[in-house]
Amino acid sequence: MGVACLFSFMLCSGQVNSIIGKVQDTTEKKVLTNASISLLRVKDTTLIRFTRTSSDGSFKLQSLPTGPLLVLVTYPGYADYYKKIDPQPTAELHLNTIPMILRSQLLEEVVVRQKLGAIRIKKDTTEFVADSFKLEAFATVEDLLKRLPGVKVNKDGSIEAQGEDVKKVLVDGEEFFGDDPTMATRNLRADAVDRVQVFDKKSDQASFTGIDDGQQSKTINIKLKEDKKKGYFGKLAAGPGLQNKFSNEAMINSFKGKRKMAAYGVMANNGKTGLGWDDRGKFGGSNDMNMEIDESSGMIMMWSEGGEFENPNYWGEGLPTSWSAGLHFSDKYNEDKKKLNLNYRLNKLNTEGGGYSTNQYLLPDTFYYRNDRGNSFSSKWRNQGSGTYDWQVDSNASLKLNFTGSLGTTSSNNYYVNEALTSKKINVNKSFRNSTSDGTNELFNSGVLYKQKFRKKGRTFSLQFSQKYSRNESEGILKAENDFFDLNGGLYKLDSIHQRKTQMALQNILSTKASYTEGIGTKGLLEINYSVSNAKDQTERMSYDKMAGGLSNYIDSLSTQYKFNVFTQMGGSSFRWNNRILSIQGGGTLSATQLQQLDLLRDTSLKYNYLNFFPKASFNWNIKPNQSSMRLSYNGSTRQPGINDLQPARDNTDPLYIRKGNPDLQQEFNHEWNLSFNSFQVMKSNFFWIDVSFITTQNAISSSDWIDGQGKRISQPINTSGRSNGRFYFSYNSKWKKTGIEWSLGGRGSTSSSISFVNGNENRNQNNSIGGIGEMSYRKENKLNLSLRMEQTFNTTSSTINKQIRNAYWATELSPEATFYLSKKTILRSDAMINIRQKTALFNNNRNVVLLNASIEQKIFKDQSGLLQFKVTDLLNQNLGFSRDFTSTTNTERTYDTLRRIWMLRLVWNFTNNGTQQP
Repeated sequence: MGVACLFSFMLCSGQVNSIIGKVQDTTEKKVLTNASISLLRVKDTTLIRFTRTSSDGSFKLQSLPTGPLLVLVTYPGYADYYKKIDPQPTAELHLNTIPMILRSQLLEEVVVRQKLGAIRIKKDTTEFVADSFKLEAFATVEDLLKRLPGVKVNKDGSIEAQGEDVKKVLVDGEEFFGDDPTMATRNLRADAVDRVQVFDKKSDQASFTGIDDGQQSKTINIKLKEDKKKGYFGKLAAGPGLQNKFSNEAMINSFKGKRKMAAYGVMANNGKTGLGWDDRGKFGGSNDMNMEIDESSGMIMMWSEGGEFENPNYWGEGLPTSWSAGLHFSDKYNEDKKKLNLNYRLNKLNTEGGGYSTNQYLLPDTFYYRNDRGNSFSSKWRNQGSGTYDWQVDSNASLKLNFTGSLGTTSSNNYYVNEALTSKKINVNKSFRNSTSDGTNELFNSGVLYKQKFRKKGRTFSLQFSQKYSRNESEGILKAENDFFDLNGGLYKLDSIHQRKTQMALQNILSTKASYTEGIGTKGLLEINYSVSNAKDQTERMSYDKMAGGLSNYIDSLSTQYKFNVFTQMGGSSFRWNNRILSIQGGGTLSATQLQQLDLLRDTSLKYNYLNFFPKASFNWNIKPNQSSMRLSYNGSTRQPGINDLQPARDNTDPLYIRKGNPDLQQEFNHEWNLSFNSFQVMKSNFFWIDVSFITTQNAISSSDWIDGQGKRISQPINTSGRSNGRFYFSYNSKWKKTGIEWSLGGRGSTSSSISFVNGNENRNQNNSIGGIGEMSYRKENKLNLSLRMEQTFNTTSSTINKQIRNAYWATELSPEATFYLSKKTILRSDAMINIRQKTALFNNNRNVVLLNASIEQKIFKDQSGLLQFKVTDLLNQNLGFSRDFTSTTNTERTYDTLRRIWMLRLVWNFTNNGTQQP
């Protein structure tokens, strides 16, 4: 019957003796005259009735026999359409308008409707119809995402789709509360969603020119229903807990046509911070800046690695108390030619806790231990606003403006005790250290992008301008008492430190980029671009000895004051050829960078000149359009030395571990290859992904460490060769239709090798990891949901500096979940995280943990809009803050304070007046 478009397998149970309908094209909405209408008997496909559509596209078939029949509609150039009916000898059945799809369009679009839900695959976008997935009343978007094939939502709210991390979550194509994706997934209602789209979002420039610049990210777009874009809905939740725990939150969303307004507030000390899963490095500032040149945009990028006063706590480490609030506004004007999106957020996070680390430092033919324990408190506050304005000037020209600005403060107080021991556990040194810091940070970034199309296909011009400004300052005190021991462990030397520390980092970056594209033939496209950027950066790190009477004495060897001027010009071109099956792209960029480093304290100047060529190439093969594809790519890139990597002054934040820069450091060059393959068999619920990448590095920036007889360690960055990194990931997902069980099998692995130096001796380090992942789930609507995930990983590390020490261990993670519907209004939930970690020769303590959570929920109010929840997290009180890290010279195991058993009683009210269907 030709190519069949399966719009539905619906069983029509009405009483009929005739059927009527109308046939229409889906693209131009025109009626199709003389389309063939056939009525077939299902069991043997015998022709029962036949007719053609009239001039208005309508048809009618009468005197139908009983029993299952098939309506078949055909038209030249269009995909066949069929629908199953079951006539009865009475009334009339209206089939309404039957949509017909061009066969050529079917190569780009497939629509499937089956038990797993309606799925549309169009080019590089997978689209899910939200209403085809049955959910509980007042379920969130996050609950919906968990039901979508190929989509995984982790416990922290982060999302994986088709084997890749999702970087952005959009609402109707716009950001919702800026950089916090969980604000959309955890607060928007699933019953307000029309469709969920999963795709690889290209940069604005690449989407416009058609030339892939390599900047793409896995993205989810939540399309809201038109009839839900009015009125308001939201949620109020409050919950006290034992041991002075609390969790309170509020969210309201207001819609009026294309205008969206939202506000939220969170106050909690049970681990809920109100921040997104990728906010860790964005909260608060730091004065330790790194720099890198973006080969695609020509911009100089600088980022923080954490300064000497930076609190080591991160999400999961320490006991947090959080306050968070935000406002959102977006609207479209003038027939969607103008779009405005504004966001404001206020965050405050206090964290306190302590931890203990065991470290093994490798030396030629021996090693020594270092044990660290400490307590810390930090307070971070951020006030941030962001916005974008899009103006479609006419059908060929557009203008986009964007900005982000923030003000914040940081404060910390840390206390540490460190000790170094020989391999025979004899004391080498001991340090008692206290550091405090108070800092401020401010930031403002903005950008303008103008795009112009011309009459000739493929001919475009775009101009991009960006500005970045940031300033970070801090001041604090470092106090330390250091004890040193002889070979027999006897105390023989004491020293003390009492210093005042100040830091400042100021940066201004201006950059612009112009791009021009020209169509070559019918399938080719050539892009030529030129960019220029100018970056000015100033950094200070001053140390003063505290003296009697409150006076201080400047310490030259521990102080730096530098200015960096970086001027970069880049020119490049790319050529792309593509048809429906293949896409081939290649090109490169030539970059010339002049960097001047001014030492203001010592009145010296250093200049660096970098000339680089960055090649890139990619090959895309749509093996079966919208079913399977393969991509192979190569990219060359550099990484410049960080600012503090170049400064020769010492950093004595830890007096027993001194760091200093290397002004002779050279940039490193990376060669990256990537191969990916995916296959979708939607009709069979089968999905397969595989991704492999490998990176080799020339002039890799590594380290050279010197350890003296007192256990003091001095580390300096150097260039080495021989570093490489590789990884792979694959996953196969399917479903046993008879039982309804969904399952997946996958694996991941990584390998890395690097070279460093210890006391002048070369050290080659090798790290390997390989593991398997299995998942299984079963769902019976309104009865029970069961799932189990298991991941097992085998890790090995080895170093040539001390071949006697080799680490090899297994790590296993089990994650069962269960939901039982005791009645329509009562639900029992439970989940667990079971971590099994194999002991090693160095780390031989039991670190196995079973984290068991359970809750019982009772829906209240007549419309079930209320929820009374009693929940306990870490029921067995076993939560253990834990991490392991193995590097070329150091093996570390750390335990730290974290949230343990919490009992919470929560009352949740979901409210709405926008016509959302009630249960």
